[in-house]
Amino acid sequence: MSSTVYAICAFECYRNHEYISANKLFKSINDFEKDDLILFYIANCYVSEKQLNEGLSCLNKSIEIDNQNSVFWFNKGFVLDGLGKSEEAINAYNESIKIDPNNSDAWNNKGVALSNLGKSEEAINAYNESIKIDPNNSDAWNNKGVALSNLGKSEEAINAYNESIKIDPNNSDAWNNKGVALSNLGKSEEAINAYNESIKIDPNNSDAWNNKGVALNHGYDVNKDCVINIADLTLVSIHFGEITKPPYPDWDVNQDGVVNVFDFSNISKHYGQDPFSYRTINQKKSNVEFYNPI
Repeated sequence: MSSTVYAICAFECYRNHEYISANKLFKSINDFEKDDLILFYIANCYVSEKQLNEGLSCLNKSIEIDNQNSVFWFNKGFVLDGLGKSEEAINAYNESIKIDPNNSDAWNNKGVALSNLGKSEEAINAYNESIKIDPNNSDAWNNKGVALSNLGKSEEAINAYNESIKIDPNNSDAWNNKGVALSNLGKSEEAINAYNESIKIDPNNSDAWNNKGVALNHGYDVNKDCVINIADLTLVSIHFGEITKPPYPDWDVNQDGVVNVFDFSNISKHYGQDPFSYRTINQKKSNVEFYNPI
């Protein structure tokens, strides 16, 4: 077959997410190693099959041919971050932004990489740039909420999550993250409602299920003061021996219908712990999977 036919077949497979076949066909094109766009597509095929190092190698070759293509740098940042190389990812996103300062997704992804390094303030600045360019970037609003939560600014985080949800009501992660922020403020009922929304959108969101479970039993924090201590044991002691019925009161910790020594035991095992230490929040980055050829 001619290179033209290989290219047509390769792009057809690519559009159908048949990445292994697309990869083979792209490599059958004459002198594909000299074509920055074909190398870019080959990189995306590798990345889609979780072969990040191979994808990175092809992206580097694309950039060697054309170092002024912002999308090449953008995807390089995405791959580097996936490899846990956040510092290098930030450098790649900076190159992408230098070429195209109005790339909202590049600013968003730079923020994610900064958050991965614990640089929450810098991350918020990046998210703000992303939002300034595209106020409807739901992921950037969600990620700004995560960074604010990491700084202990739960009220501001909830506002950011609400903006994300307003733009994309089906953003399961934003609902989950909002639930965590509400829990941080002691608003367990509202948090559970948020987790329920997250689960309704994505029944496979394991983080939302986990967080809902923590909220339901308050992490053995019977009096909900955000620490498991003598006050929780005292409440169980006051109600010791009581027979309980659904909906079980908080002092029936294991919800077995009676306040007894097992409730003492459960609290004692977690004494001194942060009751919400097992909750998880999620940030999202974007990837340009398909770059239309000229």
